[in-house]
Amino acid sequence: MSKVSEVARQLKAMREEAGLTVQAVADAIEMPKSTYASYEDKYKKATLPNDLVQKLVPVFLARDIDEVRIWALAGLMPGQLKVDIHNKKPTAKLVATRDGTALPSDVGGSSAARYEIPLDQVVPVIGKVQAGYWSEAYQLPEEEWVPMALPTSRRFPGVARYGLLNEGQSMNKILPSGGVWVFVKLKDLTGVMAGEGDLVIVERIRGGEVEATCKRYRYFDGKPMLVPESDDPIYSPLSFDGASDEEIRIAGIVVGRYAGDL
Repeated sequence: MSKVSEVARQLKAMREEAGLTVQAVADAIEMPKSTYASYEDKYKKATLPNDLVQKLVPVFLARDIDEVRIWALAGLMPGQLKVDIHNKKPTAKLVATRDGTALPSDVGGSSAARYEIPLDQVVPVIGKVQAGYWSEAYQLPEEEWVPMALPTSRRFPGVARYGLLNEGQSMNKILPSGGVWVFVKLKDLTGVMAGEGDLVIVERIRGGEVEATCKRYRYFDGKPMLVPESDDPIYSPLSFDGASDEEIRIAGIVVGRYAGDL
């Protein structure tokens, strides 16, 4: 018998603890018995697919299995969602509900309340930032935004947050390429400006194109500078006194970053 992963053993143990047969679980999640069984006796990856665990949650919850344990099979906490940002395909699309929450669109019925995500924890990834990359726009059309579920911001509670995919190495000391900057737009803040040490989203505009990056806001000799944090010496600080044909402005303040499995 081939060796299976620890999560496969955990899944089997959880099913047995719930007092369910392989057939019973397969029927409950509307999956062929052989397909479900393969997750218990052949699966070799570290975590189960997110969509599978979403289906298992109400089945095991009904048998008094702790929700945190169930979501851990996918490497998640309750209510957290994985998304494929690079392909703009969320594994579960979030939809708003009348009571001010968001639900994965494929969840319904009496168990739906267990999947509720407060809207202030829903962060749309709206584009990307990359030093040295110029384009007409760095934000995607709204219909292509990808939702993430992240904890509420403590710095600016109640203010809308957005995500930008980080590409390139200009800030690789604190966030690798492929991570996500979570930020609030400066225009949404009343009487707030970027301060010393803040991470900021910067727009550099020239000839109808824009370069969007993240930088550290610093003062040197009383002069504000935008500083990269990279182990690649090709990246250098930006001054607000740029070339005569360009404008440099701060578009947002970073309130978090996500470098997990997207």
